[in-house]
Amino acid sequence: MKLNYSSRNVDVLIQGAEDTVRELFVAETQRQLAAAKEESPPDGVVQYVDGARGAPLENVKMNGGVLFEFYYTTRIAKRAIEVLESTSPLDTGNYINHHEVFVDGALVTDLESLSTVRRVVVANTMKYARIIERGMGKHVPWSKQPQVPAEGVYTAAAKTLKREFGQIADISLTWVTIDGQSGRTPALTIERR
Repeated sequence: MKLNYSSRNVDVLIQGAEDTVRELFVAETQRQLAAAKEESPPDGVVQYVDGARGAPLENVKMNGGVLFEFYYTTRIAKRAIEVLESTSPLDTGNYINHHEVFVDGALVTDLESLSTVRRVVVANTMKYARIIERGMGKHVPWSKQPQVPAEGVYTAAAKTLKREFGQIADISLTWVTIDGQSGRTPALTIERR
């Protein structure tokens, strides 16, 4: 079969059109991404091009797709610590200073490193945290200090954070085991939706 000149021209024109459409698509995607970031600046963004994580926009295929995942984990974790500290008992300062953030069971000290983490747990590492949360015997709440919610520090924080961030994250009260401690301690689980 012989390829004639006019067929080759058509092929070249179609190829050129694909490149032009891709350039327009990339430009529009970048414009919309910038607008979305400006409206609600995320802590981190993960980009998928045709299903490939981190691939450049320019690699998008005709009839392909681009997806951006926006992460607000750092912001929510910082707010969780702030809320927990504002309602913690202040007797010795031990409890208020031991609200910690964990990723996959490992302690995280640099909250900025959470920019694209999907799930974190915030827990108090003091062995008496469960007593402060649930009380002991007839002493509920455990502390008579006015800033300590009767329902518990972590229970109240979960409600506050759900109101503030419930549209972008699943936030729940849970109970976890901290290495070296017997029993379980109250914690907040924060997971990107």
